[in-house]
Amino acid sequence: MLPGYLTARFARNIAACLLGLFISVGRLTAQEISLDLGGGVKMEFVWILVTASGAKKEIKIGDFSNPVGKEPVQKELIWGPFQVGDKGFGYYLGKTEVTEAQWAAVMGSGKKSAYPLASQPFQSIQDFIQKLNSGALRGQISGLPLKADSTPGVIRLPTEAEWEYAARCGAGPDYKNKHPYGEDRDVERFEVIASPGGEGKARKVATLQSNKLGLYDMLGNVREFVDGTYSAGGSQILKGGGYLSEKQEIRSSARTEQPPFGKDGKPSSRPDAGFRLCITAPEHTALGQSAIPVEKDLADPDGGNGTPPEDPHYKEAVELIDTALETEKKIQQRTAQITRLEQSNTDGYANELIAKHTKEVSDKEKSLNKSVDLLRRMHADYKNQIEKALADYQTQLNKKADSDTSSGNASDAMRAIKNRLGF
Repeated sequence: MLPGYLTARFARNIAACLLGLFISVGRLTAQEISLDLGGGVKMEFVWILVTASGAKKEIKIGDFSNPVGKEPVQKELIWGPFQVGDKGFGYYLGKTEVTEAQWAAVMGSGKKSAYPLASQPFQSIQDFIQKLNSGALRGQISGLPLKADSTPGVIRLPTEAEWEYAARCGAGPDYKNKHPYGEDRDVERFEVIASPGGEGKARKVATLQSNKLGLYDMLGNVREFVDGTYSAGGSQILKGGGYLSEKQEIRSSARTEQPPFGKDGKPSSRPDAGFRLCITAPEHTALGQSAIPVEKDLADPDGGNGTPPEDPHYKEAVELIDTALETEKKIQQRTAQITRLEQSNTDGYANELIAKHTKEVSDKEKSLNKSVDLLRRMHADYKNQIEKALADYQTQLNKKADSDTSSGNASDAMRAIKNRLGF
C-alpha cells in the first residue's frame, strides 16, 4: 500500500489527467457544448456539420423558387474548424436565440428571463459579443472550444450563409425546400408566429419543437441579426421571421433590411429583432499556413437552373426592379382601398383614413419614381443587363401564375413598371 501522502498525490494526478481528458474530449469532440456565463447561466451551442474532410463547402442560399427576386440565389462559402470524432468538421451555432438572462449575465444588468433578448441595436450586440469573447479568453467564461491546433474559438454572429445552412438543416435532399418542416401547416409546431393562435409577442426560447439539428426558433419568435450587410448601402441583415410573421411568410431564405441608424441619428432597433451566436475559429493563412481547400457541391455542379449571372449591373437591376414592383403593388393596393372607402364614405367616417392612405400613395410614388429613374439611366449604358433582368423577372412571374394567388397582382405591377419605363 502506498503511503498516505503518495496516495493523495496519485489521486490528484489521476484527477488532473481525467480533467484534462474531459476538457479535450468536451472541447474537441462534443456535438453540444455550453459556455458557463456565471451565476448558473449557460449558453448552449449545437455543432453543425460542414464537411468530412475539413475543407470549406460551397453552398447556395436564397429563394430557389424565385432566384432573381428579393432573395436572389447566390453561392457562398462556409467552413467548420471543429472536428467531432469521425463525423467530420463543423461550426457551432446557438441552440436558442440569446436570452435576456444571458445578456444580463454578460452585460451586468437587465432582465433575467428565458425570453429572447430583443430591441437592442446592432452596435450594442457587438459590445455584448466583445465582452463575451474577452471573458472567454481570460478564463472568466468557461467552455470555449479549441481547434485541433489548440487555437481557441471565436464567438460572433453567424454569416448569412452559416445561418441559412443551419435553418435548412444542412445538406440533404430537402435543402432547397421553402423550409424544413414539410407543409406550411406544420410550421406552427416549430415556430412562434402571428397565426394561428399567435399572441402578438415573443415566447420563452425552446418552447416549441426544435428542427432536425436541435436548433430552436430558427424561423420564428424573433428575427435574427447576422454578420454582413444587406447591400452596398450598409444596412444590417435580419434573417428568418418572428412573432409578427404570418405562416405563409416563413421560409429559410427570408431576409429583412435593418438600417443602422434611425432618422434621429440614434442606432436603430426593433422589438421583434434578436440574435443567436456562432463559434468558429481563425484560419491562420496570414501566418503562412496553407489555404483551406474548397469542396464543391457535386450534386449541383452547374450552379443550378436560374442562378443569376455574376454581372453587378444585372444584380443592381434586379434589386431595383424588385423594389419598384413591391412599391407599385402597395400603390395599387392602397389606391383600391381609397376607392372602396370613398364609395362607402357617405357620412365622412373614413376621411382621416382616406387622407392617410392618400399621403402614403404620394410618398410611395416619389420612391417609385426614383427607382424608375435609376433604371432608365442604367438602361442607357447597360441595356442588355436591364432587359435580361426584366425578362427573367417576367419568367418567374409566369411560372408562379398557376400556383400563387398573389402573382396576378405582381403581373399587374410588372406591366405598370414597364409602362413607366417606356422601353
